Amino acid sequence: SIGAVLAGVLIWWEPFDLGMTAGGFSRWCYVDACITMLFVGLCFLTTRSTIKEVLMNLLMTCPRQVDMNAFRTQLSKIPGVVSTHDIHVWQIGQSKVCTAHVVIANPLQSPFVLDACSDMSWKSHKMDHTTFQIEVGLDPSLCCKGHEGES
Repeated sequence: SIGAVLAGVLIWWEPFDLGMTAGGFSRWCYVDACITMLFVGLCFLTTRSTIKEVLMNLLMTCPRQVDMNAFRTQLSKIPGVVSTHDIHVWQIGQSKVCTAHVVIANPLQSPFVLDACSDMSWKSHKMDHTTFQIEVGLDPSLCCKGHEGES
């Protein structure tokens, strides 16, 4: 690499006197480690955004481009939906994934609500994979403990 060549030239050339180590070596030998650390810093700075994206994928965080409040509101406004709860959105690679519980009053509306939820997820939020659990007339507090009060 350029850094190794540059360090080698400086160690060989010794443009000015830096003194000697206790072992009798020129202090210019430390240039190699210094240039290596400089290149490590440069690599870190140039890959910072990639490292951040990788960590967000590994931690399964909600993608920045998804507004969870808007998504929750859009799900709740679908005709036939009584409430929603236990909504999770994360990203795997470039694919956005969603799971949610959707409460409906009429079991005959189930296929229509499911289609509407899937369509809205793709069209409004570009979610590649969705899983909606349709619940008929259930109170969310009875279904999933710890999720009382979610809409």
